[in-house]
Amino acid sequence: MRSWVALALLCALATGPSAGAVAAGSWWLGISVGGTQLVGTFVEYRLGEIGVVASLGTAVPWRLNDLSLAFQLRRYFGGAPPVPYLGLGGWAFLVQEGGEWGWLTSLDLTGGLQWGLGEKAGLELGAMLHYFLSAYWQGEARFNFRFLILPFLALKWAP
Repeated sequence: MRSWVALALLCALATGPSAGAVAAGSWWLGISVGGTQLVGTFVEYRLGEIGVVASLGTAVPWRLNDLSLAFQLRRYFGGAPPVPYLGLGGWAFLVQEGGEWGWLTSLDLTGGLQWGLGEKAGLELGAMLHYFLSAYWQGEARFNFRFLILPFLALKWAP
């Protein structure tokens, strides 16, 4: 089942551009809530219908003891807003508690919608399916579960 989902996503990402493509080579900056962190920032580079996103954030902003790093390759399907997209990426989460470090890593499958807020701004709403590859906490590698779905909301703008 998982191989069919991955194959379908790769085919969708690899297909040619559709109507309503974004101008080549645009940069986007943004803030997000959810997905791979509670609060974070991200940068996206879009070339036509393909986007590459890198994000940095935290799960507990007021404690400053964790760091979330994520990347993603997205395929936008043009047309009238909202513009749907699919993404495939990875996530690494580091946390320090009581002098000990823990981490988790995952592969991510994302689906979302983007609405334009004028020419230089946009709003995204979506969900991420995380498949955990590794987890280490309190001296042992362990999993409570392998899959997790998290929603997210993002506001982005072109500088």
